[in-house]
This record gives sequence, C-alpha cells and structure tokens, in this order.
Amino acid sequence: MSAVPEIQPPLWGRRDLAVTGGADLLGLLMLVAGWSAVSARADFVDQLPWAVVGLVGLLVAFCAQTVFVLRVRRVVAVRLRSRFGHGVKAARHDRPGLVQAGDVDLVAGEGLRR
Repeated sequence: MSAVPEIQPPLWGRRDLAVTGGADLLGLLMLVAGWSAVSARADFVDQLPWAVVGLVGLLVAFCAQTVFVLRVRRVVAVRLRSRFGHGVKAARHDRPGLVQAGDVDLVAGEGLRR
C-alpha cells in the first residue's frame, strides 16, 4: 500500500517573512538608536525621549513576532481541521482548554484504529 503524500504549501510565504523581518529590523534599529542615544546623554530629561524610542522599537518587534506566530498557528489549525475533520472538540464549555477526540482515526495503518 503506497500512498503519495499530499503536497502542502509552506506554512508561511515570502511576503510573511519579508514583513516580519522588516518589522523586526525596524524595531532593532529603533532599539539600537535609542540605546546609543541614551548612553550619550547624561541628564534623565535628555535620555527619556530616546528611551521611549527604544521601547517603541522593542514593541514593534514584539508585535511583528506575535502576528507572525498567530498567522502560522491559524494555518496549522486549518490544515489539521482539513485533514482530520472537526473530530477534535472541546470537552466541556466551562473548561475550554480540554479537548476530546471524536471519531477520528489518528493512526493510519492496517489493523490500527487509534
């Protein structure tokens, strides 16, 4: 029994990597610019605006990575649903973190059911 595996598109494309990488680079540049400007100033009043620039850069990079991870997570969830159907469902509504397998064959092979 030889089954040809279905070819899936990649989890992320070049555009996703370019946008995430560009935002990360921008955030890193802002962080480095803020860090170097703060280290060159002696007074707190002069350091504060540059510290904010560094923190905004850190926030930009964090948001870019968060959006990227959430997009990939959504793609993985769609692939799992398309492959196994909607057999994985929440066990109870009061505890949504628990999942329970439905009538889905997770192990494929002769004589194997689950």
